[in-house]
Amino acid sequence: MKISIIYPGKIKDDYIKKGIEKYKKMLTGKVKFELISVKDETISKKSEIEKALKIEGERIKNILVKYDYSIVLDEKGKNLDSIAFSKFIDKLKVSGKSRIAIVIGSALGLSEDIKKESNYLLSVSPMTLPHQIAMLVMSEQIFRSVKISNGETYHY
Repeated sequence: MKISIIYPGKIKDDYIKKGIEKYKKMLTGKVKFELISVKDETISKKSEIEKALKIEGERIKNILVKYDYSIVLDEKGKNLDSIAFSKFIDKLKVSGKSRIAIVIGSALGLSEDIKKESNYLLSVSPMTLPHQIAMLVMSEQIFRSVKISNGETYHY
């Protein structure tokens, strides 16, 4: 099974890049893990947000395929602890889907269409997090879920 994190924009902070790369390296041989960036939109006024989100949403839709199980991060989504998330991922591994696609919005947010069309809304926190932090947290949680699933201890 492949797990992808799909997000608009680029990872700008070195500490985030290093953290994600650490988990990606530790996942080698355990699960296929990738990051997929789509171009983000810049706006000059607040009235352009909806249009920008729609464009970013279309770019994300072009990456999602019918064999994906899409999980969208949203503060209104379901809260899972690490063990429940690991069990959720384990069920998806045997579901026949070829990829789990975790979608994270840009600094502007995420289009309502992407949220509505997702298979699952997941909350990392009821607080709004910067998308780069959410990417790092999800990378760590994916690694943690693999360790839990394999019955291994995890104390990083």
